[in-house]
Amino acid sequence: MANEQRARVSRAEENQAQRRRRQPGTIDRMDEFALTIPDEVQAANPDHVFRWVLDRPKRMHQLTVRDDWDRVDGVEPIPDHADKAGNQLNLVLVKKRKEFWEEDQRAKGQALREQEQAMVRKASNDPQDDRPADVSYVPDGNSITSGFTP
Repeated sequence: MANEQRARVSRAEENQAQRRRRQPGTIDRMDEFALTIPDEVQAANPDHVFRWVLDRPKRMHQLTVRDDWDRVDGVEPIPDHADKAGNQLNLVLVKKRKEFWEEDQRAKGQALREQEQAMVRKASNDPQDDRPADVSYVPDGNSITSGFTP
C-alpha cells in the first residue's frame, strides 16, 4: 500500500475561502436589500428625499402631521409583515423637501458634535484634579484593572 499523505489545509485558509464565497459584492451589503424608489417618482420630484416607512397610524401621524414628510401619490404600498394580531403591515413611500431634510441632518450633526465636545472637555470641577483641560472625560468610579482582584 502506498503511503499517501495529503497536504492539510489550515482552518484559516478554509474559512477564508468560505467567507469569500459567502460574501460577494460590496462591503455594505444592505444597499442590495434597500427598496428602490421608482424612477418616474424621482424624476417628478427632483427636489425631494424619499423613504419607505411602516404604515402604522402613530408613525404616519408623526411623519405627516408633526414633521414635513408627505405620502407619495400614485405609489402602491408594499406588503411588509404581519403584526402580533395578524394584521398586514405595509410600507408606504413618503417624501420630504431636500432643504428641510438637510436642515434636519445639520441639526442632528450639531447635537452629536456638542456631545463629542462635552466628552473631550475636562469634566471635573475638583480643584485637586491636575489633569490638563484637553483630557478625555472619565466618569468617577470607573477604573480599568488587569487580572482578578478579590
